[in-house]
Amino acid sequence: MTELNFHQLRIFSVVAQHKSFSRAARELKISQPAVSAQVRQFEEDLGVVLIDRVKHSVDLTDAGRTVTNYAQRIFSIADQLVESVESLRDLTHGRLVVGASPTIAEYVLPPLFARFRRTHPGIELRMQVGPGRTILDCVLRNQLDMGFIGEEARARDVIVTPFAADDLVLIAAPGHPLAEADSITRDQLTDLEFVLREEPSWVRRAVDRLFAQIDVTPRVTLELSTNGAVKQAVMANIGVSVLSHRASALELDTGRLVALTAPDLEFQRALNVVYHRDKQLTGPERAFLDLVLA
Repeated sequence: MTELNFHQLRIFSVVAQHKSFSRAARELKISQPAVSAQVRQFEEDLGVVLIDRVKHSVDLTDAGRTVTNYAQRIFSIADQLVESVESLRDLTHGRLVVGASPTIAEYVLPPLFARFRRTHPGIELRMQVGPGRTILDCVLRNQLDMGFIGEEARARDVIVTPFAADDLVLIAAPGHPLAEADSITRDQLTDLEFVLREEPSWVRRAVDRLFAQIDVTPRVTLELSTNGAVKQAVMANIGVSVLSHRASALELDTGRLVALTAPDLEFQRALNVVYHRDKQLTGPERAFLDLVLA
């Protein structure tokens, strides 16, 4: 199969457009003999005659007209490619697809998306929500531009950058008997009834590790799959819970929940942004990453 030489195709297309070797040479800023030589070489490579040289004018053969039609389409698409790349660089168009674990998706990214949209309204935003391990796997398979997870990422092929922190907090309803206590002791923890996130959430794994470290087996009366459901159960005084401070901030600020002081359950995690090590960040991706890290 003949390999197409795009440099020669460009030269031929300019000759065909002007129907003149001399005018093509002036536009391309090369000599007329160089133009003629490139066109002849192009004809030899294709194995067809593109220009009828019997007359002094430039007349295209049937093959020449066919090649010209394709050349116009090819270079039109090339121009569109350049325009698309420039628009991405200028952040006027494009798409950003990110993934995030539930707490980050619900309570951290929305205000960042809002700020990003105000400055880059032409960028389409999409978000996939799932467990941190699932988000990391999608980043490794290049199914997401970047991921946001609240757990340590142990993979060689990703770049991991902390961008924020989050605390775990022991929460209760304002009417709970221990709501006014200065501090919750280890013995009191064993008597409490807990409403916890179910596996495989990061929060549940972290809570289980904390209790194991202090040799306490919590009395779990209810397991729920979302932060919102856990908060509603705690506000109904079904039990206490250990939840992300970011996920509980609104209810704590408005007095619908209270934070109990429990030194044995204090824990802080880093929130990380991850993307594939081999990924060349586009304009929208770099702009959003800079916003997150700022």
